[in-house]
Amino acid sequence: MTYLTAKYIRAAVAKDPRFDSNVEFDEPGKAIVWLADGYTWYALDSNRSVEGFVIDEDNSDNAERDTIAYWKGQVANITAIVD
Repeated sequence: MTYLTAKYIRAAVAKDPRFDSNVEFDEPGKAIVWLADGYTWYALDSNRSVEGFVIDEDNSDNAERDTIAYWKGQVANITAIVD
């Protein structure tokens, strides 16, 4: 199991135009990732444009760290918003 890191997220976001380039790290141990206009993490979930990922054991949610496999699963659910 490989844990998700800030470095991994930054690299993935930089090469995928579906992401907004601004990743926020304002909560301890957590990355907040925004999508570019026109995309959603889940079309059936009110077209959400933001998702949080836990990247450190010491985090504001007291949650387990996310893995790269979890990240890939979330990214696979990104879809274009259809009007």
